[in-house]
Amino acid sequence: MASDPWGTAENNGHRPRHFHCIAFFRYSRCLWLATRKLVRDASESSKTELRAYVSIADKGALFLQSELNKHTISVSVVLENAGKTPGKNFSTWFGGGFYPSESVPFPAESKRLSERVNSSIIGAGATVNIIPEPMILNDFEFQELIHGSKAIFLWGGADYTDVFGHQQSFFFRMKMTGKPINIGNGMIGWHLTPHPLGYQMS
Repeated sequence: MASDPWGTAENNGHRPRHFHCIAFFRYSRCLWLATRKLVRDASESSKTELRAYVSIADKGALFLQSELNKHTISVSVVLENAGKTPGKNFSTWFGGGFYPSESVPFPAESKRLSERVNSSIIGAGATVNIIPEPMILNDFEFQELIHGSKAIFLWGGADYTDVFGHQQSFFFRMKMTGKPINIGNGMIGWHLTPHPLGYQMS
């Protein structure tokens, strides 16, 4: 006798209905899982594209003004929100100094939020200019700088909350040394140069 694994003899040449139900259920579940993943991925992609992104703008520099045994170096670090939405609770912090070139003077973490003076909102496409007190070097220190035995190190960053309620942070590290150059608009100084340790963004 021929085997009848699907019960076709009892169903007039057709497979039993419970097989079709199981197959349809499995197909529907797979389709639902795939759709849910697509929606979730699209939502995350949309958030990534829309949220605030604060980083270094290509506008800052070190500006040099020299007089007799007095070399004044002014610092301008420009942060920019390259995202499409604002950042709330935006606050910045900054540090720097004049150290031997082989030094790694950067702090392990950013300045605590509780120690910062105030916070605000940074709009989409907006910039914030960090301008600390100028650094003053004497002739001997200036020679150390231009000959590369010492360098100017800068560090700092920003913390903010994006429109989706997520805390974001940016941490920069820079090192400038060597002879000053023409940086435009009749000014001489140094372009801001990332340290080999680079920048960090969460």
